[in-house]
Amino acid sequence: MFRRSDPSLIADSSCGSNSVFNNAVFDPISRNAFRRLTRTATILAALPGAVLVAGATFSLLAPQPLRAQAPSSVTTAVVLDFEVAPGLDPVLGRKAADAVAIEMKSSGDYDVVSRQRLEEIVATVPGLRAPYTPDTSRRLGESVGANVVIDGRIVAANVATQVAPAVPVSSKTASNSTVTLGTSIAPGTRVRTARVQMELRQLEVRTGDYTNGAQPTTITTDAFDELDDDVLIDQSLDKAAYNAVRQIRLYVPNEATILNNTATDVELNRGYRDGVRVGQVYSVMRDINNSRRRIVERIKVAEIRITRIDANQSTAVLSSGGAVGVRTGDKARRIFAEGIPFTEPRTDLPNVKNGNRKERRRSVQNAE
Repeated sequence: MFRRSDPSLIADSSCGSNSVFNNAVFDPISRNAFRRLTRTATILAALPGAVLVAGATFSLLAPQPLRAQAPSSVTTAVVLDFEVAPGLDPVLGRKAADAVAIEMKSSGDYDVVSRQRLEEIVATVPGLRAPYTPDTSRRLGESVGANVVIDGRIVAANVATQVAPAVPVSSKTASNSTVTLGTSIAPGTRVRTARVQMELRQLEVRTGDYTNGAQPTTITTDAFDELDDDVLIDQSLDKAAYNAVRQIRLYVPNEATILNNTATDVELNRGYRDGVRVGQVYSVMRDINNSRRRIVERIKVAEIRITRIDANQSTAVLSSGGAVGVRTGDKARRIFAEGIPFTEPRTDLPNVKNGNRKERRRSVQNAE
């Protein structure tokens, strides 16, 4: 490219103004080419992502590979006021929502949208007022940027007085034998108990599916008759909220893979041993490349209903969607509660205070 006047000169890799290249002898074409190369290297060196190797600048302009969409460690959640069964105090719905929100925040897995923020959105966006349907809840979650929406219902909340059984208090001796010291509650003592039955559902905003839920029932005992009924119910309500949040955190959705599809049905690689049952509804999910965001995201394409099960496989038919078709390799995830109404409390059962287990079972069977 060029000729040096002194062969002993060694080129400086910095190519600065004091470079020995200034002492080199170039022909006109080579000199102009070297100047253009120097200007190009200077410009590229100022760009981010450029690498200078052996006096030449190379820009890392190669396209980056797509990355999978990683789930966030913290889930943004909206907690709506719970519904209340007829005959119960409507205030219990707000108390239950507050108790669940506190437990979700304490777990560290959820970022709960504040009630003030929800009220601002409801007041400014039309069509987001209660009562909430799955579509309305989904729109509300999208408006506040939430991932899930929590709703539920208080099915039962009552205080009753019953005879407590004798609870032995024991202690282990040095020889590891058990010695009964007495009972914590005297036999025949009448104690007050509060029972709360709660139902909770988690709606996924992205797909509009109920993907999680819990149905805890808790009992709180006031052995010394020191608490009011409201306080006793509140304590049982807090326990139910704790158990519900714990259950949804531990729940793992049942996910299957589409093995084969025909004109009438599809086959899944999950069966009776995996918890699949006839009548369950699954969402069909598909991974697609989002070129604009340069990620791989999962979208819902259809819903299927299980019609036949084997030990390790099952068969389902298309129940909704499917305009783009169900393909082999698509994922199927169970919908926790696809629009099923909340459980109604049984009010027709007789109140059996005495009698053994057989008599109580016989009374229930007669009522049914």
